[in-house]
Amino acid sequence: MSAKERFKFIHINKAEYGVCKLCRLLTVSRQGYASYVKSLDKAPKHATLLAMIQAIVEEDIYNDTYGRPRILDALRLKGITISDSTLYRVCKKHGILAKKKSPKGLTKEEKEAYKDDDLLNKNLHQNFQTKSW
Repeated sequence: MSAKERFKFIHINKAEYGVCKLCRLLTVSRQGYASYVKSLDKAPKHATLLAMIQAIVEEDIYNDTYGRPRILDALRLKGITISDSTLYRVCKKHGILAKKKSPKGLTKEEKEAYKDDDLLNKNLHQNFQTKSW
C-alpha cells in the first residue's frame, strides 16, 4: 500500500479513529498526512495549460495528430512560453500525445529493391601499371 493510499484511508476514517492513532497504525508521519491534506485543496498545477492544449487540439478535426512540436508552436503563437519538457509531462499525464506512426515503405529489406545493373560487369581490375611519382 503506497503512502498516498494510506493518507487517503486516514482522511476517510479520521473522524472515527483519530489522525494520530491512524498515522501510528499505518506507519506514516502526521506531517506527511498534513501535506497530503494541504495538497487536496490545491488546483492541479497545470490546469490552465491543459485547458489551452485541449483547446488547440479541438480547434480542428486534424489537430488530434499534433505532436509536441506543433502544440508548442501553437502555444507560442498565442503568447505562452513553456519548456518542451513541461509540455511533454502534461501531455503524457493526460494522454494527449499523438500516437507514433509506423513507417511504411522500404522498412524491411527486399532482395530486389537495391539491385542495380552491373555496368562494369564485375571487372574491377586496373589496366595500367602503378608508377611511383
